[in-house]
Amino acid sequence: MSRANISISIVLLAMCFSLGLPLQGTGVAHADDSNYQVDNTGWDGVSTLAALAEGIGLQVIQERYIEWEDLDSDDLVFLIYPTTLIDSTAVVSFIRNGGRVLVADDFGQAYRIFGRLGGRRSEDVTASRYYENKVFAPVAEPTGSHPLSDGISYLTTNHPTTIRNLEGMTSVFDFQDGSSVVAAGRIGAGRYVALSDPSVLINRMLQFEGNLLFAINLIRYLVRPGQSDRLIILSGDITLAGTPRNQYDDGTWNGAASVLATNVDGWLDQLNTWLLTTWGLRMLTVLLSTLLAIGVFLSIPRRRSRPLDGSWTRASSPEKLTSMAVIVDLNKTPRVRTSYLLPAAMARDNINSALEQFLDEPDPLFSIPEPQLLRKCKDRGGEELAETLRSLLPRLRNIPQRAQAAAHWQPRHLGLSELEKIHNHSLALFEQLKLLEKNS
Repeated sequence: MSRANISISIVLLAMCFSLGLPLQGTGVAHADDSNYQVDNTGWDGVSTLAALAEGIGLQVIQERYIEWEDLDSDDLVFLIYPTTLIDSTAVVSFIRNGGRVLVADDFGQAYRIFGRLGGRRSEDVTASRYYENKVFAPVAEPTGSHPLSDGISYLTTNHPTTIRNLEGMTSVFDFQDGSSVVAAGRIGAGRYVALSDPSVLINRMLQFEGNLLFAINLIRYLVRPGQSDRLIILSGDITLAGTPRNQYDDGTWNGAASVLATNVDGWLDQLNTWLLTTWGLRMLTVLLSTLLAIGVFLSIPRRRSRPLDGSWTRASSPEKLTSMAVIVDLNKTPRVRTSYLLPAAMARDNINSALEQFLDEPDPLFSIPEPQLLRKCKDRGGEELAETLRSLLPRLRNIPQRAQAAAHWQPRHLGLSELEKIHNHSLALFEQLKLLEKNS
């Protein structure tokens, strides 16, 4: 049976069970660990969604902990109601490098991701009609022609939130007041879907014909034809560790080099499947031990370049706004390949705090889309402030969280010259904010 026939069979089978079961008004009990689980065949599980993906030819994997480096751009990643904060910068980097991602969340911890993708999550819902006049089940309608809404006249929701202030993403299904429940967009080489009601995908809600067709359209929209073979579902208390790897060949030398490095890494990983003899294992152990000893010897610094009291990570005068950016002695010559990710992450957090006070908005760098953030700064502080921030944002975009930047295993490198540029631009930003505060 072909993949298309399998999909059609699953659709018809599921539609047979969609004959008027009452929709409960309790929503999804988010405290229950069985919610959104592949092996849960009850009303609040996602076993039907998994069956649809398997019918299209995907292997479905559900995890609580995963490394970004274990994912590649051919994987479909479904973030469904995460209850822990996820680094929104890493999510955007994964999409930019070719990743395909669904972010489905109503009252969980994905609000920062929505903000980075280009929208704001809201609990305000005003619909033109409701399923069986139940106030907790507003009906969303397609905004126009889109692969996600193909063949669907309406989408039934259950205790939804909405997505507002869209910038950079396209609304696919919305309510009467123009707020979206489904939006989609592209970043770099990848694409994403934002869904503000994850319960649309649970077993009970997929008994509605429109919701079932949406689930099928969703998988097909995110699949890379002939390449994708895995659907990774991450829900609840999850951890995404490390940093996404750039493995998308965009036609440049850098893209080709990234793909080559990834292929070599995959080839080395395949060596793990070889069955070595006892003698071979001993020789491999001796070889790896020798290489490790050489590496440790070469990594030992010949001279101490920084004091061990941690003073180089602290601002010299925390009372002054400008000194918050002075987080490293820029006149010293660092050791070769010294990474300044941690000072850069501290500078980014200080800039975020300063903008938070100035704009009276929580976490503006993480929760407000860049075009909207620049517009707010321009409206409140003028064109010069907006231009200074515009020159800073690209440099802050790929800096990880402070804890990740301080980790010894952090593979990303940020040089002294780049830190100096961040430092100089941030000083200008702080001076402008001080002047605006003085004149206000």
